[in-house]
Amino acid sequence: MNCGIFFGGPRLWHYISLMLLSNLAFAADKLPSVSMSASDTIAPYFLDEHHGIQYELVQSILHHAGLRLDQVVLAPNFRSQRLLSQGEVDCFINAQSGLNGMYYSQPYHRFHDVVAVRTDSAINIGVVADLNGLSVAGFQHAKQVLGAEFLHFAQDNPRYVEVPNQLSQVNMLLHGRVDAIVIEEGVLSWYWNEIAKKSLREPPQLTIFPIFSPIELRIACWDPKLIESLNQGISSMRASAEDNAIIEAFRRQHQMY
Repeated sequence: MNCGIFFGGPRLWHYISLMLLSNLAFAADKLPSVSMSASDTIAPYFLDEHHGIQYELVQSILHHAGLRLDQVVLAPNFRSQRLLSQGEVDCFINAQSGLNGMYYSQPYHRFHDVVAVRTDSAINIGVVADLNGLSVAGFQHAKQVLGAEFLHFAQDNPRYVEVPNQLSQVNMLLHGRVDAIVIEEGVLSWYWNEIAKKSLREPPQLTIFPIFSPIELRIACWDPKLIESLNQGISSMRASAEDNAIIEAFRRQHQMY
């Protein structure tokens, strides 16, 4: 006499699926967790604490490293650094170089700052000096990160301003309030498309001049062993081309052209 309970057909597979999902969730919870800070929300890289290109890239890196993400704290740059230095988080995403006592990962992503103009302006920019005489809006602290030549231009040009809000920056260009903007290429693509989706008519076309070198982005941590694990995760992610797949899928999902 068989007193066991038998589930046949679809009921059996439903039961097995629930068990597998439960086991996977349990296994994920057992992985070592990592907490990170990042400098506020910068669309499309961090839309919030759980969404954005870089959030997905970090998730992938940790997965390949056999780790799991506990949380991402989005805060102003100085506070993000302080959270790391005081040990309140394990790592700081996109940390600038030279943080005292910290260890750095290999590059995992890059920012590419560009100059954008309205195509109908017929302005051509080949080097920083071509910006002289133009009204230009840069992102906040651009003159501190884009090199000595751009710093000199910003200091000598009374028509140069820095704008903390990138949506406002793009609108300034589209509405002709400035001749050019200096902005990260992905950020420009995000806001141009956000404006285009909400507009009753197509916004003016833009021409982009990539006159600045890309900036390699790294993760800083206080534990060198954690950096070793992150580097392994970054190498594995890149070897599988998962980073490119994540970026392309995000761009398609959000219609970033």
